[in-house]
Amino acid sequence: MPKQLPATPRRVDLLKGDDFHCALLGSLGFSTRLIHHRTGLTPGQIAYRLRMGSIKRQDYRNGDSPLAGRVLAQARRVAVNEVQSHIRRVLSAG
Repeated sequence: MPKQLPATPRRVDLLKGDDFHCALLGSLGFSTRLIHHRTGLTPGQIAYRLRMGSIKRQDYRNGDSPLAGRVLAQARRVAVNEVQSHIRRVLSAG
């Protein structure tokens, strides 16, 4: 079976398609594995795009990014009831 030649490189556009999806998921702190699964980009392509956009997943995970603060505030409204319900189930089962 002949070797497949790599696809012709394309210009990265962080505002469109899988490049944007990569930037979005990276901005939300998601792993390379998840980004690869959702976009089909290789780990090297993911790292390049995040570096190109100055996106540091650790900033989100540590709560240092403006996006992390907004997401936390909105998620808190939904998550409080879910977490309380989960803890009650766990404590009553134990």
